[in-house]
Amino acid sequence: MKKPMLKIMVDYVFKLIFGDQRNIDILAGFLKAALNLPEAEYDSLSIVDPNLKREFADDKAGVLDVKIHTKTGIVIDVEIQVSAYGGLRKRLTEYAVKMVTEQIKRGENWKQANRVVCIIIINDILIPEEKDYYNRYALLNRETGTEFTDLLEINTLELPKLPKQSDGSDLYMWSQFFTSETEEDFMMVAEKDPVIKKAVATLMELSEDERERLLAESREKFLYDQYHREKESYEKGLSTGREEAYQEKLESARKLKARGFSGDEISGILQLVPKDIAKL
Repeated sequence: MKKPMLKIMVDYVFKLIFGDQRNIDILAGFLKAALNLPEAEYDSLSIVDPNLKREFADDKAGVLDVKIHTKTGIVIDVEIQVSAYGGLRKRLTEYAVKMVTEQIKRGENWKQANRVVCIIIINDILIPEEKDYYNRYALLNRETGTEFTDLLEINTLELPKLPKQSDGSDLYMWSQFFTSETEEDFMMVAEKDPVIKKAVATLMELSEDERERLLAESREKFLYDQYHREKESYEKGLSTGREEAYQEKLESARKLKARGFSGDEISGILQLVPKDIAKL
């Protein structure tokens, strides 16, 4: 019997499809639909290390979902998010800025910095002030609309705002892919575009893989628990219960390790450093 489809809005599943160089045509198809870049930029897309470099020892670690370099060196970050928890806008801004600053070594010229473009795909309302489901933000003069620089750009794809009636765009079709849940839903959208059809076929194959299913479900549970911990902390005006969260991660890691999963796999799911996993 066929197993239910994995949820594409779980970051682990999303990265298996869009963060794999073997599926670069799927990633390119989505980027072309979402961004206003010259067609030639997609001739050579490279998925690169998603870890943001720390400028200082006490800087927070940052791990992007999918980080890409285009043909001319434009840096693109694609983030997947289920909920718009407090501070998400600031976190996205921090990621964008870090992707600029990490390009420049001490003593180098800032002219060497390449453009940075962020996209967040979110299954929640992130910008309630906007009515459109897709919005592009840049550094502009608030009075005249004159662009200060194109060095930074943040794009938001808010799936709950997707209208029932298609606007005829490729982005609308991709948004339908992200909001699909059943096999029937996926097959309907797959018929509209050959690249989306390949993405659906890849998702179906992953959904039949018991190992990937267990990892995806573990990641989904972790994200669910994390969201509710953070929500409770924000509502109470208190800092996150870091120690409790850390112990919960270790307990989940023990269970996965007992089932034969590697340290790298566990680290990717639970965001634990390898040395902590090795101690278990």
